Amino acid sequence: MSKIAIRGDLRVHDEMRDNVAAVVEKCIARVRENEPGTLLYDWYVSEDGARCIVFDTYEDSDAALFHMQNLGPLVGELAALGTLRLEVHGEPSDELRAAIDVMQPTYFRTLALL
Repeated sequence: MSKIAIRGDLRVHDEMRDNVAAVVEKCIARVRENEPGTLLYDWYVSEDGARCIVFDTYEDSDAALFHMQNLGPLVGELAALGTLRLEVHGEPSDELRAAIDVMQPTYFRTLALL
């Protein structure tokens, strides 16, 4: 199996800008506590607070699926923040694709790696 990288671009609703940090901190705490297969989970916010970018990297598709399950209780809070678009990089398993396809991500196959 290969690593899976996901880039999320969250367009934050104006009225939710003050809520972003608290929701992200909850997510970070859950990942730290429960996800040894998550190699990277970094969030960035634009200076005006209108957008967040999240970079995730997982050991494999199973670790990415576990992340989705682990954050399940927080999905509603994340969704309330704004509109999320995803890019999935690597070779996701059929199970991961089935779980994430509802979010209509853009998939990028591996071309070359260092």
